[in-house]
Amino acid sequence: MDKKVLILNSALELFVKQDVDKTSTASIAKNAGVSNGTLFHYFPTKNELIIELYLRLKKEMFEFIYSEQVNNEKNLKNKIKKGWTNAVEWICTNSKKHNYIHKIYKSNYNQLIHEDRLPDMYLQYLNMIDEAIKKKELIEIPLELMVSLINAQVSSLAEYYIKSNIENKAQLTDSVFQMTWNSIKYK
Repeated sequence: MDKKVLILNSALELFVKQDVDKTSTASIAKNAGVSNGTLFHYFPTKNELIIELYLRLKKEMFEFIYSEQVNNEKNLKNKIKKGWTNAVEWICTNSKKHNYIHKIYKSNYNQLIHEDRLPDMYLQYLNMIDEAIKKKELIEIPLELMVSLINAQVSSLAEYYIKSNIENKAQLTDSVFQMTWNSIKYK
């Protein structure tokens, strides 16, 4: 396996297990089976490692969420529902990755990430939501708050599924999406 990938995988494992700030680059290198010099060759600072991992995982997540099927959907509600359902599925199958994304999003490290480095699909998602607010298809609240509300519902449902081993998720997923939709659509 590529050394850079080994380092990123090691960082993910340790950052999720421990606090990001309490995880040393030396422990990441040791866990990856590489030298400190090799780690610093790929990531000159710990912040660069943290940000690179965040951006890679965010890109992976949004490539899954906004598949061609979602992007080709014309109806806003159906588009959001398909992306929302895909997001729940991705979190359920990638809880460690989601945990890390969430930690960084809620931390001061998020301020180090310039918008031009965010994945294109994430920016398209933000633009879609912003445009729907401006067109009064969604309620008029700040974009950041709208995205936070949608993400909270997705995360809550996925976490519920992870903890409770439910067989038939489709009906509950539809019900929770409908509840979410009713709370964000323009009346």
